[in-house]
Amino acid sequence: MVAVIMVAEEFGTGRGTLFDILGLLFGKTYVVPCSFDELTGKSATARFNARLADALFAVVNEAVAEDGHQQAQRRYHYEALKNAVDPSPTAQRRFEAKGQHAYAQTSAASTLIATQHRDVIKLPWNDRRFEVLTCGCKMTAAETTDIRAWMADPKNIGAFQRALLASPAAPLDVFDPYGQPPPFAGRLEMIGMAKSRVEDAYEAAIDALKGFPLFTMTQAKRLIGYFGDYVSGDWANQVLHTIAKNAYRLRDGRIRHRKRREIIYARTEAERRRWLPADKAMIVAALDRTEERVVRVLSSGGGGGGGQFDIEARLKEAGRELSGEDED
Repeated sequence: MVAVIMVAEEFGTGRGTLFDILGLLFGKTYVVPCSFDELTGKSATARFNARLADALFAVVNEAVAEDGHQQAQRRYHYEALKNAVDPSPTAQRRFEAKGQHAYAQTSAASTLIATQHRDVIKLPWNDRRFEVLTCGCKMTAAETTDIRAWMADPKNIGAFQRALLASPAAPLDVFDPYGQPPPFAGRLEMIGMAKSRVEDAYEAAIDALKGFPLFTMTQAKRLIGYFGDYVSGDWANQVLHTIAKNAYRLRDGRIRHRKRREIIYARTEAERRRWLPADKAMIVAALDRTEERVVRVLSSGGGGGGGQFDIEARLKEAGRELSGEDED
């Protein structure tokens, strides 16, 4: 169903207490603790997950990612968790008990993950599965004592349950649990931290080409090299992959532009559809305009230097000439 990652810089903010309250409300059979490695498949016993088949909540008390700083490891965590989390109410999931055949059934479990890592997974911008909440300050000793005393009285839990049942659910036009998660600050931060250096540079390059709908692979590569401050190292293959993954190829085949046979891309899907019927002369003319823009960007500040780069500053500098230019 839904998945929520709760990020706290320190322990003691109350996430474990929340999990305990859920256990008191729904029963321990339906609120199942599990490890992060179980959900990502890294645990040796991760395949034996039948105890989650009838769960309403799968809770992870601490997602510890020793290799979380590595892009590949964080991407693996995200892709693995996608198999355990699907917002569709009809999606089925594989379950298996030890010594028995695997089976598939609809899962109603929502996943709650507590972590101290703001970048525990490589969360893409178009993800529809995970919400990220930023927790508050550590609870005081008095607050901990008060909430635990409240939890110890079954009458309080019963009253809380009745209050929840009497509270109307939010209408779908206010909150759709099957739609795009709300853009809370924690989610936006995790998406931003998931971007690699080349992905940041690609976004800056595309922003710099606003008003110039078509570009070649070569033009995009030059801009990414500029905004990414790439002066050495093996980065070309990463750039080519990033362009091919994110840009919109205009059509099959190549067009000769400035003595090179080039693959032509559009900035957006809408621009690709708009330019798809254009003839070769129109496309080449658009690419010539893009080339002029690329030259102006590259000459506005000069890339290189090997240090930290300020994409925002370079975009502002490169965009000063845009205000007087007409969009195709």
